[in-house]
Amino acid sequence: SSAASDVYKRQIFNDEAIAKLYVNGERIRLWEDTYEEQPLVMELWFHGGQRKEGCLSLVLSLGADELYQIMFWLAPSPEDNEMSLWIGALQGTPNGSEIIKGLTKAFFGYRTKNLIFYGIRNVAAGLGCKHLYAVSNAGYYAMNHVRIDRKLKTSLDDFWQECEGQACKDQRFFEMPIEEYRKSMEELKPSKRAQHRRRSVSYTHLRAHETGRNL
Repeated sequence: SSAASDVYKRQIFNDEAIAKLYVNGERIRLWEDTYEEQPLVMELWFHGGQRKEGCLSLVLSLGADELYQIMFWLAPSPEDNEMSLWIGALQGTPNGSEIIKGLTKAFFGYRTKNLIFYGIRNVAAGLGCKHLYAVSNAGYYAMNHVRIDRKLKTSLDDFWQECEGQACKDQRFFEMPIEEYRKSMEELKPSKRAQHRRRSVSYTHLRAHETGRNL
C-alpha cells in the first residue's frame, strides 16, 4: 500500500539513515537470521568504488563473509516517468560454494542468489517503485568497459529470464516483476509440497522484517 511504502521511505531515507550510509559509511540492517550459529544478514551499504554500477548495495553476509551483493540506484522509468529501482550488478563470492549449498538446503531449496533478489524486490516494493529494471550482460559490459578483467562467471540474462524478466527495448536492461511468481500447491508434485510450505514461511518472515524494520 502507499501508506506502507511512505513509512518505509521515511525509515530508509530519513536524515539519520542517509548520514549513516553516506557520511559514516555504516550499514543499515534490513533482515537477520542465523545459520550454523553465525549471523546471516541483509544490509544496505554504500561504498565509493561502486558509483559506476549503482548508488547503493544490498549485501547478503554470513558472519564476516559477503555472499552476494546487488548494486542499485533509483531513477524514473523512461516508459512512464514513475519511480523505479535499477539493478546495475549482481555479484557473488568466488569461494563460497559449500556455504551456498548449505544455505540453499537450509532455505528449503531456495538458492542464495534468489534470496538476495527476493530482498531487492522487497526494497523496490517497500519504496513504492512501479518498475524494477536489471542490467543485462550487454549492459553490464557497457557500464564496465574500462574493467576488461571482470568476466561474468554466470549469465545475468539467464538469471533474469529464470525470474520472469522481459528484455527491454533498451538492450542494456530487463524489466523484472516486483512480485515473485510462486507455484500453487496444485502445480507441485506431492513430494514437494511440504518443502514449499516451509519455504513460504521463510519468505513471509523475510518480507515482514525487511519491509517493517525500524531503522
